[in-house]
Amino acid sequence: MAAQVADSTKMEVYVDDCGNKIETYCPGSYKPNLRNIDPTTALAKANSENQKKIHSQLFEFSSIPHNKWLSNFDDFPSFNKMVELKHDNKDYILLNGWYTWTEDKGLGIEQYQNSQKRLWTQINCYITEDKLYNKITNFLKNKDYFGRWLPEPKYNYNLFNKEYYWSDAYRFYMNSGNEWKEIEEYKMSEGESAAVLVPTVRYVTERKGDFANNDYLFSWYKPCNHLFESLKMRYGKENSILYNSRGEIICFDSKELLGEDIGFFIDKEMFFEFLEKNNYKVFWTVLAEKTIIDWAIRSSYKQPHISGLFTVDKNKKITGNINNFNG
Repeated sequence: MAAQVADSTKMEVYVDDCGNKIETYCPGSYKPNLRNIDPTTALAKANSENQKKIHSQLFEFSSIPHNKWLSNFDDFPSFNKMVELKHDNKDYILLNGWYTWTEDKGLGIEQYQNSQKRLWTQINCYITEDKLYNKITNFLKNKDYFGRWLPEPKYNYNLFNKEYYWSDAYRFYMNSGNEWKEIEEYKMSEGESAAVLVPTVRYVTERKGDFANNDYLFSWYKPCNHLFESLKMRYGKENSILYNSRGEIICFDSKELLGEDIGFFIDKEMFFEFLEKNNYKVFWTVLAEKTIIDWAIRSSYKQPHISGLFTVDKNKKITGNINNFNG
């Protein structure tokens, strides 16, 4: 019935913020969003037994008092260990993701009954043209990224998982945005444009029909279109794992392949070949904050955070620096 109405009747669409409208035929069932289940996804559960294996290898809480723990980041995990992964004898690298550690509440204690330490870390990767690389990284060096003012992966609630890259729905939503994003603060400060390529997007669904249970993977990272096409990726039977023509894994969301919520990993060798072929360079930003979870007395603690910038040297080693900022 919806298809027959869409084919024979025009709908009103707003064309600006002033309330002006035009009449046009519906471009597809994705606009307006009439679809309540994604048939392109495979319902799956995260591996709860392995859910924090990588996290626990990288960091553990000390028993020192809260104020002393908050006072410095000497215990902050190694950035290289957070972004570099060895899996099935292949090297992968994290492009976008999060690490979150929350102190154990203790046996027999209800959640948030006692104060708990928490450390969260956001890692974002950016690709830039070689000619702009030094200008952008010099500008960002020693900056505080709190407030998350740099571009981040775009997400869409309407697309199906395997509609990405080829479908009319994907082309419709891609027309409203470019994968290369301006760094607005750079433009305001330096008076010239500087764009970076955000290498991932996020598939997100709130469709009720997509949920098998509370452990369902309702959101995951996917490569941007430029990466997908340049590396000639192919879908497999899974949700987030993409392959080359030889059936080798190129990239994946850690929730699906590793059973752990971290982010998007890509084959390191293939990624650096992509950069060299296109005359690109890459850098990462890291933003992390220490907090104390105690709603009754939380305001009495400072919540310090760090911001850091990491680049790749001529030997393809990731190096950088981190700066502390008071909460």
